[in-house]
Amino acid sequence: MNRFKPQSRRWLGLVAVLALVLAACGGDDDATPTTEAPATTQAPTTTAAPTTTAAPTTTAAPEPAGVSIVVGLGTEPGSLDPQAVDQFAMFTINDNVFDKLVTRNAGGDLVPGVATDLGTPVDDTTWQFTVQEGISFHNGEPLNADAVVHSVLRIIDPDYQTPLKDNLGTVVGAEKVDDYTVNILTSGPDPLIPTRMTLLYLVPPEASQNADFGENPVGSGPYRFVSWDRGIAVELEADPNYRGGAAAVTNARFTFIEEYGTRLAGVLNDEIDLMADLLPEDNARVDQSWTTPTGLKQFIVSLNARAGSPVEDVRVRQALNYAVDKEAIAEGLFSGTGEILQGQMLNPNWFGFNTDLDPYPYDPDRARALLEEAGATGLEIQLVSLVGNSLLDRETTEAVAAYWAEVGVNAEIFIPEFSEYIDRLIDRENRPDAIFVPHDNILFDGDRTLSAYYHSQGCCGSMDPSEADDWIDAGRTEIDQAERLRLYQAVGQQGHDEAWYVWLISIPNVFAGTDRIEWSARADGLIHLVDIGVSS
Repeated sequence: MNRFKPQSRRWLGLVAVLALVLAACGGDDDATPTTEAPATTQAPTTTAAPTTTAAPTTTAAPEPAGVSIVVGLGTEPGSLDPQAVDQFAMFTINDNVFDKLVTRNAGGDLVPGVATDLGTPVDDTTWQFTVQEGISFHNGEPLNADAVVHSVLRIIDPDYQTPLKDNLGTVVGAEKVDDYTVNILTSGPDPLIPTRMTLLYLVPPEASQNADFGENPVGSGPYRFVSWDRGIAVELEADPNYRGGAAAVTNARFTFIEEYGTRLAGVLNDEIDLMADLLPEDNARVDQSWTTPTGLKQFIVSLNARAGSPVEDVRVRQALNYAVDKEAIAEGLFSGTGEILQGQMLNPNWFGFNTDLDPYPYDPDRARALLEEAGATGLEIQLVSLVGNSLLDRETTEAVAAYWAEVGVNAEIFIPEFSEYIDRLIDRENRPDAIFVPHDNILFDGDRTLSAYYHSQGCCGSMDPSEADDWIDAGRTEIDQAERLRLYQAVGQQGHDEAWYVWLISIPNVFAGTDRIEWSARADGLIHLVDIGVSS
């Protein structure tokens, strides 16, 4: 299409980004900018193939005999404490190690986890769950009502500062009814309690108090934690006593390789069995590929709308939206698999989506006029980003910066180590001028997104208090779904008008694998090892 020919200045940034993508696909580390995370955090190249440490199938598997696999991820979690960090890599690993009262099946439907059912509302502020009897954590501690109460009180403890607390919404406590019955206490009516329980990992009361629990987690799920070689890999082994029966995969190694070309080479060389984040154009190069049913990752740039910020003027934030050609990014970088966000962070499949909102159109002339009107010509800001967490995250950030440069905004890209990136994202006191965010919502409800990103007191909010705070708070205890939808859509409208974010694209999760693997992608994008079959 003519739109991708460098016939005008508007395409200079995209052309440069496409060149970087080609280099990344070939595994050329020289394309890495100097602001990228230090080399000490880089995963090994293909010369240090994961298979050199994978356990031999003849010795590693418990009875009945099984096999080992290697899973390639682009990002390493900051902690394996399942209540400490809100990171997709953590969820991907810990969904295999820990249980929850309620979980989801592969299609995304709510199903009982260790609870006997999806729970029962006792009154406006109480939900009751019954825990299956006879379940123990891998260290022998019983998973009973005491463990559930401990898990709830631990995550909502004000001294235990975790962004995952926002996902529990109205939960204010828990109390034991009997050994296997527990009441979840809320601040008001909350029909989302069964859904919220899908993000409450249950932890053992004793082991979770150890200072090193984040490095040596103990769960009750189908796989036990074995080891964590920082910067390299996490090893899991199947629990032979798990109530669900023996798994085909008995040992799994989650290896962390942020450089795309190296990760892909691992699959092509049969050194990695299953890989996250495959480029669409590489589908034909791998034995198999799988795609999640919907776009789970929402690529946005969070703008600091607080007073005193260099982008506090709404005209500046609107200009930064008009300056970016989202369609070109979707087509040029993601080969048409990306969908343009509709001026909001919510996916059309998540509750709260506002059908009346539209993307900011690509209009660089209007962007320049707004910047001049706001007295912000020659604006200089810092744009924080990351690499390896999501497909083409660095390249997308560079495309945004290139478009901003075309309208006279100089964005200095800074890519810190992942742990520092997370610290900056959730720092309530010192908000970045702009920070690229690949947002996911495995709650499938607007509450997770809006409470974290649209509420001024949310973990990642970068705006001053407004009516949106009240609407989000009210929505959490609103049992009339039509009214709750109206509240959430009003929040989306305000965020759109105030241009709190630059909304880019939504992409699906795409996986690659060798022909050993028998598997299907889940609706939530997570990897459940018990679902994987191995042909040899």
